[in-house]
Amino acid sequence: MPRRAVARWMVPLAVLVCLWECGADRYTAKTLRRYLKEAIAEALLEHRSEFLPPETAPTTSQCGCPKQFVPCAGRCYRRLSPAVTYEQAEQACAQINSHLAVPRTRDENLCAAGLARNRHIWLGITDQLTEGVFVDIFGRSVTEELTQVWSASQPDNYNGTEDCVEIWPENAFNLGSKFAEWNDKHCSELGYPMCQLA
Repeated sequence: MPRRAVARWMVPLAVLVCLWECGADRYTAKTLRRYLKEAIAEALLEHRSEFLPPETAPTTSQCGCPKQFVPCAGRCYRRLSPAVTYEQAEQACAQINSHLAVPRTRDENLCAAGLARNRHIWLGITDQLTEGVFVDIFGRSVTEELTQVWSASQPDNYNGTEDCVEIWPENAFNLGSKFAEWNDKHCSELGYPMCQLA
């Protein structure tokens, strides 16, 4: 099927998906735009190889990321499902030759948060070795490089048991958290693995 013919049916299809998914909120422009972007991105990711002749279908994206990874801010990311514990998230990323995301710039943090789709996602950052000293999976300090990422009153080490770091959803638990903010969380709770290639 020619590329233009596919593009002609993708947009109306995405709009229909938006209207279906948005329910009573379907006329809110912001919600429609968000669902439209997600629907188009998912359709393009899933059907990308259909746009290319079979002999040239890539195993990596045009930006050098393997299939199923999304390029953003110079990194390759992939959010996995289902939600799992921190240790399980580390193992899941290792199985696809990656590690839990470690945002080192504002743009990388925004990428990880955007790909989270307003879900709790694990980052490759903990203070398990020394309370209050947050390091990445390589033992490097993280918060010195990236400031203003913690949500208000975080990290709080609630009940003395929170050692793993997540990006939590906007307004999580009605606490007023903002987009892309971090929270320290008990490592045995559930979150989605956000995997990153080196």
